[in-house]
Amino acid sequence: MSIPNKPFYALVWILVFQFIGFGLGSITSSNMDWYHTIIKSSLTPPNVVFPIVWSILYTLLALVGHFLWQNREEQKVNHILVFFIIQLVLNWLWTPIFFGWHLTGIALVDILMIAAITVYIIIKSWAKHSIITYVMIVYLLWLLFASYLNFVIWISS
Repeated sequence: MSIPNKPFYALVWILVFQFIGFGLGSITSSNMDWYHTIIKSSLTPPNVVFPIVWSILYTLLALVGHFLWQNREEQKVNHILVFFIIQLVLNWLWTPIFFGWHLTGIALVDILMIAAITVYIIIKSWAKHSIITYVMIVYLLWLLFASYLNFVIWISS
């Protein structure tokens, strides 16, 4: 692949992630009646914050995914890519589990698994791929906050 194509493919990754995020947002928005009836943490941000944060995070995750995919021939990067994909699938499953099926306990287990895998990715990328590390730390901070919010909902139900 030639270098001029890399920005194009990065854009494709971003658009695919945003499209998936939009689809997941549709699941969320169709279940807001339920969400408004459950007990939430007093730290729960206004609803408008979530799509903004996830749009930013999905853009950053798409760029990480693009980088990992482009460098997958390197054994260590390929290893990280496998775990990145696993956490991504778990991430995309969280919305239907939580909002679609209202399984808040299973959603909590799911998000904690995402966080654990993210910590592993941070550790594995720390020495050689610091940009991945920094992006994943930002993602992890949001995951930990979201885990707390999920925990409060689960424990209150």
